[in-house]
Amino acid sequence: MYILVKNLNSRLIFVMNDEVQFNILLDELKSLLKQSFFKKEDYYPKAFFDFQCRILKEDEILAFFKVLVECQSLLFGGFVEKKTQKEQEIRMIEGSIHGGEVIEINEDTLITGKINPGAIIQLNAKLYVMQGVYGIIESNNSQASISSQVFKDATLRFFKKTIHHFTTFEMSLVYYKDDAIVIEKGDYIHV
Repeated sequence: MYILVKNLNSRLIFVMNDEVQFNILLDELKSLLKQSFFKKEDYYPKAFFDFQCRILKEDEILAFFKVLVECQSLLFGGFVEKKTQKEQEIRMIEGSIHGGEVIEINEDTLITGKINPGAIIQLNAKLYVMQGVYGIIESNNSQASISSQVFKDATLRFFKKTIHHFTTFEMSLVYYKDDAIVIEKGDYIHV
């Protein structure tokens, strides 16, 4: 058997061996779809096809769909695509950062509390703050940004450019671009 059939949330996933000739796969698929468990009256399961590393040519795609149409035993749901980008995890700091604390952030982070006056954050990634920024944010990283709904008397320092006593009570995204500190405000900000 060169085809593995999986059931995931009432959907079928056909995993096709990419090391065997394509016509052999089609023959096996055709015989598989003619089996009795795929032939139920008025029931057509949704199926997805994973060709793994195989890149199909135009004539192979046409032959593949010809088999599906001839067998009439399932609904074509699509092709499975491997995720090329790994899912990012976000670090979480539960609580607030207190005055006098100096914290270096090197990965995307969520702070559930606030950054109190006198606290210093050395930022090298994306930072999301739930309860507001009242302290100092420093960064020499062009990929760094900070998002919060409240900034009150905050000091924002990016690449030796500084904004003192920055205050807003609107959702804001702050980052560095084109030799300036950029502040995007509003409900629709680009994170």
